[in-house]
Parts: sequence; structure tokens; C-alpha cells
Amino acid sequence: MCSDKESLAVGTELLVFGKEVTSHVIFRYSILTNSWSSGMKMNAPRCLFGSASLKEIAILAGGCDSLGSILSSAELYNSETQTWEILPA
Repeated sequence: MCSDKESLAVGTELLVFGKEVTSHVIFRYSILTNSWSSGMKMNAPRCLFGSASLKEIAILAGGCDSLGSILSSAELYNSETQTWEILPA
């Protein structure tokens, strides 16, 4: 079973990953506007992932999906464009 929440600082944002009853959600906090908003959904929602960030880029790898299956994929998040990109294996 997945964790209820994860968080990651990237660029001028704090990303908070959580779980609703039927899906994963991402919320973004902007330190520039002092406000919260919904974030873009990942291509493969995950929790319990490994992560690293540098400036406006974050990489999330591994983890598990909502069924508890282990993921071997990774995604890159760009906080300037607010987009997710699947990384090659």
C-alpha cells in the first residue's frame, strides 16, 4: 500500500504528492505568490519514490503505483513549464 503523502522542493515550488480515494493528486505551493494550486498529473502516478531536484528540474524514479506494484520508470518535472516527461529506461 502506498504512503499518503510525499513532498519535494523544485525551483520556487513545493510539490506535495498525495492520494485521494480513487486517484493520486499533486498540489503545488508557490513561494512567489504564497498560494496553492493543483499540479499536473504524472504520466505514471507513484508514491514511495526516490527523487532529486536541481533548480527547476526534478526527477522521480521507482516507487509503487496505487495497486502496490513496483515501478521501474522515471519521470522528469520542469517547474517552469509545469510538465512531466517520461525518461528513457
